[in-house]
Formats: sequence, C-alpha cells, structure tokens
Amino acid sequence: MAMNTKLTLYRWMPLILVGIMVLSSVSLLTGNTSELNKENLVENTDARQTPEDQLVAECEGITFEDMFVYTHALFDIKINDDWKSADVWGIGWVNGSEAAEVRKDIDELMSNIPGNDATNPLTPNAQGNDGKYSTDERDALEDVGSACVEKTRVRFGLNDVLHREDGEWNNMSWVGDTLLLSDQEIGCVLSQGGDPQGCEITSVEEEDSTYEDGCDGRGDSDCQWVDVTSQRDFVLWVHGTTTFDKIDYNSFTLAVNSTNISSASLKVTMPTTPEPIRLGETQSNLNCDDEWDDEGTIYTADCQSTSIFDKETSSKMVNGGNNYQFETDFSYDFDLWPATQHDFFDFTTAEPENNNPPEWTEDAPADGAKIPFVNKASEGEQIIFTAEQISSWYYDDYSAAQINCRNVAHNEIITVDSEGNLILDDPSTNDILCELIDGSGQMSEQRGFNLPDLSLSITETEVNDQSLEFDVGISVEGIKYTLSLIQDGESFGTSTEMETDSFEQKVMVDPDSSLKPGLVMVRVTFSGDNVLAKSYDVDLGLTVPSTPPIVQITDYEWLDQDGDGLVDTYVLSGQFSDPDGEEVSLSITMNGAAAGTIEVNGATWTSAGIPFYNYDAGDYTIVIEACDSSNSCVTVEKIVPNLYWAEDTGPTVDPTVEPAIDEESMPAPGIAIALAGIAIALFASRKRQD
Repeated sequence: MAMNTKLTLYRWMPLILVGIMVLSSVSLLTGNTSELNKENLVENTDARQTPEDQLVAECEGITFEDMFVYTHALFDIKINDDWKSADVWGIGWVNGSEAAEVRKDIDELMSNIPGNDATNPLTPNAQGNDGKYSTDERDALEDVGSACVEKTRVRFGLNDVLHREDGEWNNMSWVGDTLLLSDQEIGCVLSQGGDPQGCEITSVEEEDSTYEDGCDGRGDSDCQWVDVTSQRDFVLWVHGTTTFDKIDYNSFTLAVNSTNISSASLKVTMPTTPEPIRLGETQSNLNCDDEWDDEGTIYTADCQSTSIFDKETSSKMVNGGNNYQFETDFSYDFDLWPATQHDFFDFTTAEPENNNPPEWTEDAPADGAKIPFVNKASEGEQIIFTAEQISSWYYDDYSAAQINCRNVAHNEIITVDSEGNLILDDPSTNDILCELIDGSGQMSEQRGFNLPDLSLSITETEVNDQSLEFDVGISVEGIKYTLSLIQDGESFGTSTEMETDSFEQKVMVDPDSSLKPGLVMVRVTFSGDNVLAKSYDVDLGLTVPSTPPIVQITDYEWLDQDGDGLVDTYVLSGQFSDPDGEEVSLSITMNGAAAGTIEVNGATWTSAGIPFYNYDAGDYTIVIEACDSSNSCVTVEKIVPNLYWAEDTGPTVDPTVEPAIDEESMPAPGIAIALAGIAIALFASRKRQD
C-alpha cells in the first residue's frame, strides 16, 4: 500500500483534466473561429499519445483527495460475497467561498483549451475565463474525469494477515465503469442512498440569483450557467467497483491511508459469514519522519510520531442481522504535512478469550424508561430506536449485538428493518421488553420500556399573527415537552416548557413574523427524568396563507416604431410588489392570448411593444398577471382601442380615461392624457385621408 501522498492543492487535478482535454481535442468551441490561424491547431497525430496513455500517465497513482479538496466526504464500501471485489461510492462537497474558488479555478483553467478563452477578441463566444461556470464546462470536465477516476489509487487496502505496515498490501483498484459527477445536489443524493439519478445540479438551480438559462447563446441549446462567485455546494460523486486479491474473512486487516483527508466518514458493509465477524484491535499511526521533495525543495514535518489504539468506531448488524457494518471517521491536520497518517482495523471471526454477554451502557435508557410518541394511530410506522442509538447503548467483546424486543401485551416480536432500526408498526403497543443478543447467542439483561402516546391537535389551519392554541393529551404524567413551529428545518416560535399530567392541556405558541407562505410543521420535543430525549415533526395541516402580489399599471403610450408618422405600437409599464416578500413573475395577455414579454427592473415593469398594426380595429383587453412563488396571483387590466385603424369620423377616445371635470378652471390630471389621445387619433385620421 502506497504510504506517501502529495499535499492536495485546489488547482492540481482540474489542471490535469484540462490538459488532457487539450491533448484529446475535447473542445467547448462555439461560434465562428475561422479567423484563427489554422496551422496553430494542427497536431502531429503520430507523436500524440492516446487519451488512454495520457490518463495512465497523469491520473495513475493519485487519490480522490488529489482530485478534489472537500469540506467533507462520505465513502461507502460494500464488500461482495466473493471477498475479492467491492462496490464503492464516494461523495465529497465544498461549501461557501471555497465552492466559489473551485468554480473560479475551473473557469480559468478551461481557457487553456485552444480557442476557448473569452478574453481573446477572436473567440468572443468562448466559455473559458468568462466569469461563468456552465453545464457545458461541467460536462466536458466530467467526461474526462470519469476515465481519470478509473486510473486513480484507492485509499483502502486489505490483508488477510493481522499486521500493520509490514509486507505487501492488497490494495483495492478500480475496474469497469466509474462515474464522476461534479455538482449534484448533495441533500438529494444522500437521501437516495448515494444515487444521484433525478437530483438537481446545485450550480444551476433557479434559486441561485446568478443562475441564467441559455448561456447567452455561447453553448449547447440546454446550456445553463452561474457566476463563478456562486457559493452553492460543489459536489463530486464517484462510484465504481474495486478489486483485490481474495482474503480470508476469518482474520484480516483493513488499512486506510488517511493522509490529507480533511474530513471524511467511512462505512463498510461485509457479506454474510457462517461465524459472525467482529472488530478486534485498532491502531492509528502518525509518521512525522516522512519528507517531501518538491523539485529539490525538501519539506519536513514538525511533529512527533504517535500511535493510538482507541479510535472511535461503531458497529451494527443490518439487513435483518445478516450483515456486519462498520463505521468510523477520519480527519487530517494539514499543519503537520508532510507527515503521513494511516489507520488499521483488525477483523476476526474468532471468539475472544473471555466471551461475555452484551452489557447495556450508561447511555442506554434505563429499565422502565418512557419512550414517548406523537399521534401513534395517524402517523403510521415510526422508529422506536435507531440503529445508531442501539449501537451506542451496549458493550460486547464479541460481534455487533442485535436488539430483540417483543410486545408485552401480545408477546409478539417487534420489527427490525434492514438498516437495524426498531420499528413501531402496531400503534396499540404500549409496553415492550428488550434484550441484546451477540453473535454467540448470549443475551444481556432484559429491560422494559413504556411507549406513551401524546395526542396533539389544533382546530386552526392557517398561521397568521395570532397565537395558536394546541390541544395536548397523554395518559402518563411527568413527561416534559415543548411545541415549536418548524419551516424548512428552522424554528419559528416555541411554547414554554410543559409537563404532562392526567388532564388535557391547552398550549399556546406565538408564530414568528418571519414565517413564509407554505406548510408549517409542529415539532414536539420530549425530555424529563427517565424519558428518552427525542423530537417529532408532525404535519397538522397548518399553512401560512399567501397574500397575492400587488401590480399596477402606472403609464402607457403609443409609439411610432417605423417612423411613418402613424402610431402602431402600444407599451405599458407599472410597478409590482409582494407583501410576503416572495418572488413575483409577470405575464401579459391581450384578449386571452399571449402578447409578448415583460421586462422587470427592480420593482418596476415594462411590456414589450404590442404591434397593433397586426390586429383588426376595435377595443382590446390587455391583462397583466402577477403570480408569487406560492402561485397566488392577481391581475390588472386595461381596455385599449386600436388607434392604428382609427376612423376619420372623429377622434377615438381611450375609454379607460375618465372625462375631465372642470373645477375652478383647473384641468384635471387626466385631461392632458385625453388630449394627447385625441391628437393622435386626429393625426392618424388625417394621414389616412392623405
């Protein structure tokens, strides 16, 4: 197993990929480039390496971290039944200003492709160095990056002899198709278990204020881009199969080169084995004696080499207790570079010398503890204990223990799902009895738990500036709780802490004025003596209603677009706003049909000119519709006579203009507009006579 790795730099991997694209004729060129000196673009194909050769030369031996500096990463390894291959997927993402830095680097590096520098006056439609990060650039980098990943070095090694740094390591290596995706929406990918299919691209979500569709005509028909300053998560997703020499699962070591891993989580799921696998010893080594030679400049580490033997890990049985799953986290202190860091985890099926039954830890709920729920009957299946909770509630010197619980009233086994969570699927269950069982069949002491049900309801359906009154009932006394209004994961108003008694309670919550239109959840947070602290988000049908936008027509005018002295085009303008602060979209129709576009500038709008010379004589109803993001809409209309076809029998007066009222010989505000309309009509009629 390679034990040295270069200090990760932001620009290193993108530069390699862009260089490969240059040599492989991967281009983002669009538009006319005929002015370029074609001789400069001719390549000696005999001397040029194949893309495969270049990938081997440039990508072989680097790691995931050399490709991408991330804020955090997740690695999920599923060892296959043959014990000589594994499915691996990894996700790394960058947040905030560092995400903007990555986009900026890629945009600058893309300008190295011949003909793709937007600062060159001969290639004004190029995308490199244009201050934008586009889907075209992402796709080009992704195509080459996918092949590059197949040549990279996997950080994980296996050996079927329990040892540390001695001997040859059985390194994992990529085989088959490997996919590299640069910016899938991380929350969506994680919620789908690492599958990015159907997830949005974070860099081009329309909520990004710098988002623009079409790329100003510089890219493909479906091109989208954002400014390189966009701070949306930048995500790298990699998936593939790795192979290694077959190992003996009865005794083996997993080694991880954790040097330069800024922050990462590792999960390893193992096949079913006749005898249960357990974690033996762990060891983490920091080697400060390593040096790095950078073209004659020698870097040394300023630290003391250390070894620790108590790295934090967690283990559990999943898939109905058939598969052992191991998890741990890594981080590296970059101030210690070029020191190297390696972690070793021994696994075995051998029983320990002293095989004791599982024991509940101090963190586990005590015998008789209350595990409260909310609206059992209406909420459907709920989790009693998560697999993560269970794995932290016991100690066992053999394999990962499983929890076994049954309904006391009916002596029925409580369901455990494929992830190891204990599931409440019968709302009538009130008391359960549980024990922990390890791989040798030994059991812990039994503990009983009570599952009280808190009923929560409200008669209101709308959230406004008035206090909300909730009805709360529970048969068990002494459970403390609070109610909060939740929207998009944030709290907007919380009740005082209450404690249950034998009577129904009225609980008041004052909504926060910053709540937005849409669904509002209610979070119930439990605490108390011998009560499992937990919270539930409940949908009681509460919503903040959307107040429609406000839109006004403040001005309108006839224009002579072709300069022939005859008015032919009508333009309207006005103002708009939304009381809820939501985004507003505007549209315009005339007599029910689309009538062009509306340009928005701040809180004002202006319609495109309506070509009345294409319409028959008569009156037309123009409607401006404003809709907010909650799809609450409002319209304002104006009836307009087609002055282009005005008859010479007399002036045509705009029917929406109120007649003048003479008050003390002072003209009303509408008179000037009316006179202008009459003058235009007279002029049009006179010209038609000529």
